[in-house]
Amino acid sequence: MPPREGFERNATRMTVVTFGILAAIEGVLHGIGEILQGYVAPSEMFIQAWPGSSLTRLLGGWSAVTIVPNLFVSGILTVLLSLSIYALSLFVWATLFTMKKYDGPFPGVLLLISSIALFLVGGGISAPFIGFVVSIAWIVINQPLEWRRTHLAFSSRRAKWWPWSFISILIFWLSVTIGSVIAGICTGVTPNSAIAALLSIIGAALLMLAIFTGFAYDTPQLN
Repeated sequence: MPPREGFERNATRMTVVTFGILAAIEGVLHGIGEILQGYVAPSEMFIQAWPGSSLTRLLGGWSAVTIVPNLFVSGILTVLLSLSIYALSLFVWATLFTMKKYDGPFPGVLLLISSIALFLVGGGISAPFIGFVVSIAWIVINQPLEWRRTHLAFSSRRAKWWPWSFISILIFWLSVTIGSVIAGICTGVTPNSAIAALLSIIGAALLMLAIFTGFAYDTPQLN
């Protein structure tokens, strides 16, 4: 199932764009929660973006880390960095239609820097993690073909897995996020750290599977 000529990185683009935008949205919501807590200093580096909210009760109030000594400022920085990730994701989306064979790793490098900074200023855990993973994916897929031929090995069978793995992680991510909000509002279910950790591991594994099968889809020369 080779991609059309000039569209060799469609699978990786779609993964970067989709989850880059989802990470940006999550980061903005983190930032809004921190802004609404006011111009106060956090008691420690580990904070909650929405403490006490039923919307995020099952997700631990959306835990985050911040090195900024003010929640309002932390929230502003989180929103700005999230918007930068959103803009970079839209840039990658725009390249989907340019039929360029090589777009360069620069957008991925900026996305990587933004994701690391987002983690440090209060963007939560999952949003920076997603941004970090998809930025690495964009950097890797834009390496020269000979580099990929040397360091990566794929089979045509793995290439066929990409659509299903991509759909699986998208449905899983949306189900956990939306489902936890609904359950937090409508039920008295108490948070369970073991279940939360298991869901995080499953989500990370599905995302990595979508990326690696996307690599296989995007590099038919290696099959």
